[in-house]
Amino acid sequence: MTANVNADGYSIASADEVSAAGYGFVPAFYAAASFDGASYIQNASPSNLPVGAAARTISAWINPSNVGTYYATICGWGSVGTNGEMCTLCIKDGYLYFVGWDADAQGTIPITANTPYHVVVTYDGNVTLKLYVNGVLDSTTTLSTPLNTVNNYTHAPDGSHGREGISIGSIWPAAWAYFQGAIEEIQIFNTALPATGALSIASLYNGGAGYYGSGSESGLVTGYHLNGDATDFSTSGNNGTWYGRTAYVAVWFKTVL
Repeated sequence: MTANVNADGYSIASADEVSAAGYGFVPAFYAAASFDGASYIQNASPSNLPVGAAARTISAWINPSNVGTYYATICGWGSVGTNGEMCTLCIKDGYLYFVGWDADAQGTIPITANTPYHVVVTYDGNVTLKLYVNGVLDSTTTLSTPLNTVNNYTHAPDGSHGREGISIGSIWPAAWAYFQGAIEEIQIFNTALPATGALSIASLYNGGAGYYGSGSESGLVTGYHLNGDATDFSTSGNNGTWYGRTAYVAVWFKTVL
């Protein structure tokens, strides 16, 4: 059997190949972006991202190979060095973590290596941050003041700075900020999605089968399938560019029985 090959020349497993390999199920998605601890995706001048204190949701599927890094970036944007101006979902010391820059939130459900997870952060536009893991509420954090996210970066007090625009896999050019493992199906909304409902945390998780974005979802402002390229499937056109890329790999996050 011959694997599917995407436009970049990377192999994507077919359903037949997965079945022949003995997995016993048909995967909902065939591939994900692979990050090796030195690669990332970036759009330096994105449009329509939630900024200021605007409500928002970030959703992603991940399968980390290392959870011991300090701030392993899943997806984020904003400024470093100024309180409340960052918006980054990451893994910190084995837990889901949101960085607002001194407006942070940490989860309580352990994240282990080589295990797939659906992870979400919601912000209500006021002072409430919620983290979810596999459709379950992980933590609720009340901030002292609302977020004030910006759509660019400013220099930190030590003269360093984060990456401009939106980044996947690394928000900061330092070893401790790089994600290691696989990421796919990132969706960013300009609303705090509810726990349940038609379009909600529960529907995005879908019992482990996942929700494959079409681009027409209400409130969707940026989305990346990451199953062959870094194209934004929303109407915003925030297509990403790979830096230090290794490959797209077959990673079966979700199953359809």
